[in-house]
Amino acid sequence: MKIFAIHADNQIVQVGEKIQTVSSALDIHFWAEKEKTPWDFDLFQLLRRIDAQSGAPYSLGRSPLPRYEPLRLGQQPTLCFAPAEIASIEPCPDGARYQININNFGLFGPNGPLPLHVTEFAWQRQKQHKDHALSAFFNLFQHRLITLFWRAWADAQPCLSFDRSDNRRFDRFFASFIGMEHISSYRLRQERTHHYMAGHLSRYPRNKEGLLCLLRYHFGLPVTLHENQFHWLAIARDEQLQLHNRHSGARLGCAIRLGIAVADVQYAFCLELGPLSWSAYQRFLPASRFATSCCDDLQQLCDWVRGYVGLEYAWKLRITLDHQHYQGCSLGSTQSLGQNCWLGLNIHHHDRSDLCFNPDKAA
Repeated sequence: MKIFAIHADNQIVQVGEKIQTVSSALDIHFWAEKEKTPWDFDLFQLLRRIDAQSGAPYSLGRSPLPRYEPLRLGQQPTLCFAPAEIASIEPCPDGARYQININNFGLFGPNGPLPLHVTEFAWQRQKQHKDHALSAFFNLFQHRLITLFWRAWADAQPCLSFDRSDNRRFDRFFASFIGMEHISSYRLRQERTHHYMAGHLSRYPRNKEGLLCLLRYHFGLPVTLHENQFHWLAIARDEQLQLHNRHSGARLGCAIRLGIAVADVQYAFCLELGPLSWSAYQRFLPASRFATSCCDDLQQLCDWVRGYVGLEYAWKLRITLDHQHYQGCSLGSTQSLGQNCWLGLNIHHHDRSDLCFNPDKAA
């Protein structure tokens, strides 16, 4: 399934003494085409394009005041049944925006809630006396009702959430559905990876294959996971055995333990990235002169692991450099020994995988 979004780049133009932000797509030719044959266009499709490309600061139907909206909506008073959705499109008297008059729904007409004589009276004043006061008065209310009706329809369409960067309702819906709305990283929620990997993210309990598929797809790099890694579990200070404290009935190995940590292999794993090229290797270094890119990729890796696994597991990251990209030390350089430079010439052509660190502390 293909989802098409409507986008346009905004440009700044000067109109008289005022500077306005308009869309490069909604120029005079766009409105001229719609003015000639307005009945050829679908109302909601036209409103969708205007909403996406007008450059308005608010989405159509969400602006606090009408002056922030790029158009005016109203209904043409007529006693006929609607032959088309749009009756006419014409410039507003101020020339700053356009007026779109519709036929299919509103207060007037045979399907409207007002009595027919009100519609007839408004039509007579408009056609015979050139008096638009009554219809303009009703359009003050109909403009808001039509925009709210459009917004109710637009909020239920998933593809419309791609039209504007400030409208990401279905991103939040989807994140809640797969259990990722609680993640504090806004950058992570904006990624499209969790949409594609919804099957793995919605399945419990978490598993090794799900984490590997997610990381391989997102970063496009070879990833390996080593389970049951040895590590030390720290014992809280108030739970450590101290000579000046009395432990009544405590036995060594049951209620008291010697030392400040306990050996464990159940709650730790190690992620290995690689073999990597030199550019990909630098993206995951904990600290280097490429700090900007490193922090972004390393932080994303931590967010994905913690978002998928949770906080109950300890983990380490091992990054492996392909032997073809091996670099030795050189005088006058600002390299870090063991991270991005090594002693010797690597005559055996081994991959360098000796860098292993805790990414939660380095990111």
